[in-house]
Amino acid sequence: MPSNTVYNTLYQAFRKYMVAIVFLLALGFCGRFFLLYNSKIIAQTLDSSPGITHELLQSLLIKLMLVLSLSFVMATTFRIAISRLASYAVSKIYDETTLRVSRYPLAFFDRQPAGKITSRFSSDYGNLFRLFGGPLAEFLSIIFDVIAIAIITISIHPFFFVPLCLATLSFYGIHKYNQKELRRARSQVAWLRAPSVAHFSETVQGATNIKLANSSSQFIQRFNSLDQIFVSAKETVFKRVFIFSAQLNIMSFGLFILNGVLSIYLMNKNIIGIGQVSVVLSYTFLATQALQMFFEWFSQFDEAMIGVQRMDEYLRLPLESEARLPAQAEFFTGQAQESRTVPTKLKQASTNQLHIKNLTLKYANQAEPTLKEISLDVYQGQKVGIIGKTGSGKSSLISAIMKLYPYSSGSISINEDSDMSLDYYRSHFAVVSQDTFFIQGPLRENIDLFNLYSDEKLTEILNRVGIHLSLAHHIEERGLNLSFGEKQLISLARCLLKDAPFIILDEATANIDPRSEAILTETLETALKDKTQIIVAHRLVTIENCHQLIWIENGQIKKSGPPKEVLEAFITSG
Repeated sequence: MPSNTVYNTLYQAFRKYMVAIVFLLALGFCGRFFLLYNSKIIAQTLDSSPGITHELLQSLLIKLMLVLSLSFVMATTFRIAISRLASYAVSKIYDETTLRVSRYPLAFFDRQPAGKITSRFSSDYGNLFRLFGGPLAEFLSIIFDVIAIAIITISIHPFFFVPLCLATLSFYGIHKYNQKELRRARSQVAWLRAPSVAHFSETVQGATNIKLANSSSQFIQRFNSLDQIFVSAKETVFKRVFIFSAQLNIMSFGLFILNGVLSIYLMNKNIIGIGQVSVVLSYTFLATQALQMFFEWFSQFDEAMIGVQRMDEYLRLPLESEARLPAQAEFFTGQAQESRTVPTKLKQASTNQLHIKNLTLKYANQAEPTLKEISLDVYQGQKVGIIGKTGSGKSSLISAIMKLYPYSSGSISINEDSDMSLDYYRSHFAVVSQDTFFIQGPLRENIDLFNLYSDEKLTEILNRVGIHLSLAHHIEERGLNLSFGEKQLISLARCLLKDAPFIILDEATANIDPRSEAILTETLETALKDKTQIIVAHRLVTIENCHQLIWIENGQIKKSGPPKEVLEAFITSG
């Protein structure tokens, strides 16, 4: 069964539209009721009249046209409006989930395959949107039909209340009997979809290496294996739905026979006429079809509820330490949120100092801390180099400075301001690392996604770092049509645009050509000379002119001081 938080998520999605929805439900029910009531009008008119005259037919036709017109307007308005409101509401679930996932700790993305996350935002949300959009209006119309038929049938004679109750209880019993297995089978399908999607996503990302290793057949074989498991689960759902549908059909036939016998009895007693008998029998058939469709739709909505449940799980996961949801977030799910009042624009201090005190960082599922009791002060305008062997903790220190992972103890602050929000804290840093990020699109979007700067400004920045491509130049996904050096220089251009007080270079010159390295070094010495620079490098020549050098070994500061002194000790140690 879905948890209370799932229903709470749906309530929050629809909360804004509740008044309109109540009005539309009333409008939709009246529209369906008037549409079905036409048959009773015809039956009562014919049964109560000794003969059919031109005047009688004319009067009847006028009544029918008025009722039909009214019902058509009401039903059409209901379907269009409720479908739109439901679509808006479900879209909010997607938007609110996105707001939270973008603020999750990096550890979340380390544990979750990309395909699994994609599955939540595509397949699960797709099922949710597909059933809570237009089909919701259809589902509600079926409910209106069942209620309207019950009212009209009972108004013909109260005896028909008994078969309707028996039918409803029988249909409900069949639904409950099958619900658990159907829900389990659909949940299995939802869970088994992710592995094949994840494998496909990983295969696409590693396509070049797979082809170089001549391993395509193995990856295809594994995908087919995962896909077959998923298809088998789908087949189980189809079988359960077929059995469920067959049981409903049998019950529908039984209700029709029961109402038929009762109608004949009442007609023989001259209690109802042939016109009303035809209404009862036709509506019995319609009611059984409506009830069958209702429970089949209800079973389908179980699948949508599984989608809500999986999205709800993402909605309520903890955010990054110190992260807050933006003020525009509308769902209350227990995470911290920025004030809804308009904040005054924050200005960075004229001088900025980075303070690290007794920092210990331990990754999840790791026995020993990666960083141990690190203390470091970086002052305005300094160039601080960080050296150490592979695995010593250099990159972990950069991750800690950027607060990408929660640290076990200690503190990191700018100007000893411990109340600084995470977003504002990170706005003080610009980073150039080996792992560059590019989206598919023009170069302009890759350096100025929100169109904050003029073309002239962007061109001037690109020329300064030695990139002479046009702003309209198309960049492929992950920057596949750029050299490693071009990627690093474009990342440097982003740093210049951001104009942050701290510049972090994490192995920025590794694997780039001499020309790109020379441009990057020159830019650091000229355009960024007033910035505070933290440089992690394997090439010792790149950190010789730093003000301070930090040697990290086994997660601790082995030695710090003037570059020449620290380098001599580092080289001597082997």
